[in-house]
Amino acid sequence: MNNQVNLVSQKQKVRHQQGFASLLFVLLIGLSLVIIVLGVFITLRGLQDSAITSHAQTQAEERSTIGVKALSNFLYSKTDTQISSITSGTITDKNGTLTGTANSTVATYVKSATCPTGAVTQYCFDVTASSGGASATIRTVYQKASIVGSTTLTGSVFAGGLVVGGNATFTGDVGNPISIAVGGTSAGQICTSNNCSSSYTAAQLLALGLTVTTYQSMTYISASDLKEYANYQFTSSGCYKLNFYTSTGTVMSKTSITCPITPNTDGTWSITDPASLPIGVLWFDNNLTIQLVLDSTLVNTIITTGTLTVNAPQVTGNTTKTVNNYAPYWYYSSATGSTSDGRVCGAYANTGVTTIPSQYCNYSTTSPTFNTSSLTGAGGIANILFLTNSTLTLDAGNSSKLILNYYGNLIASNGAGGTGNASGKFTGSGSINITGNLVMAGTTDTTTMTGNIKLDLSQSTAANSSVIPTVTYANGLRFIKYM
Repeated sequence: MNNQVNLVSQKQKVRHQQGFASLLFVLLIGLSLVIIVLGVFITLRGLQDSAITSHAQTQAEERSTIGVKALSNFLYSKTDTQISSITSGTITDKNGTLTGTANSTVATYVKSATCPTGAVTQYCFDVTASSGGASATIRTVYQKASIVGSTTLTGSVFAGGLVVGGNATFTGDVGNPISIAVGGTSAGQICTSNNCSSSYTAAQLLALGLTVTTYQSMTYISASDLKEYANYQFTSSGCYKLNFYTSTGTVMSKTSITCPITPNTDGTWSITDPASLPIGVLWFDNNLTIQLVLDSTLVNTIITTGTLTVNAPQVTGNTTKTVNNYAPYWYYSSATGSTSDGRVCGAYANTGVTTIPSQYCNYSTTSPTFNTSSLTGAGGIANILFLTNSTLTLDAGNSSKLILNYYGNLIASNGAGGTGNASGKFTGSGSINITGNLVMAGTTDTTTMTGNIKLDLSQSTAANSSVIPTVTYANGLRFIKYM
């Protein structure tokens, strides 16, 4: 009897435990569902974060690509000097068309110190953009290139103003008045006093064969533009010879040489006798002084980054003395000069390097001739007599018996829109006759003529001296890569 009671009690306990197991089973299923839901949620959140990150990265890459395009447009026409001065910068959305906020930052750029080197100059910039915590950097490599063309000067320019004082006279061509563009504080006027309290009237100018207009800002070729088109480079690091034909008719590469002219102790340069100069285009890095000599003729293109001062020889007695100075093309085309004497196109050499300038002369094993078709390109450099990035000073000497003739274009220009101190100073008692154009492109300094100087521009539109070269820079994007 007692055993039966105990058996029933055990069965009842088992049934009670089966109910607890059910509850435990339901609880485990619930926990599993919670874990599954949490897993799905976490997965969805991860996918969402990944999508957001991917979107942000895409936005950053898009902005950096836009930055590369903007930087490429910015650098395209910059000169070596201008690019060398650029180290970093910011690309902004000026109108807010990209970011929705005007003047907000699209990307930044910084010049890289690890840029490939080679025969052609290259520039490297890293363009970086960010968006939503993501960032993208693109390494860009630009390759230097330049396109040489030509332009025609149709008159003289005095961008900073012009003062003709004292007994100085200024004449043009009565039959075909010469146009002069004058800028500065007294734009459109040729002043006869420093404060321009008096100036030439239109009628007075016409009687002199001149007309005057207001100077409009322009970009003129500079010394740095023409450095690689010279035949000799005189620099602080040494002297170089280039752009001559070799004996086989190829063009020589840039070669280091012993300087034909010894620099002054302060690094400036002096030419003591133009007749002793080598043939071709001479390029100087620093201030240059030229001492003209009686019975000595200059036949060169002279270019310098610094000031250019041309001193007249001293004249005594009552005999008229004339000193002629020619740009190469004028000497070639004038009645008094030719290529036969070798002053323009040099001579052939059986071995090594000839003295035939490749920019504007035809290669020949007998008598080299001038290549007139070259005037539409680099050969137009032969129409430039003097070019300086600073002040051009022409001294007319101490005697009214001295006549100084300049055949070719005289340009004082530092490029970049014609700003800076590029101007002219003309002093002395002699006569200065310029056949060509006189371009003083600096807007900050006034060109002055004083003393008894006589400046004649009557032939400034002559075809053989009005064409000069232009250099357009095209710094192309060579390749890009994500960093």
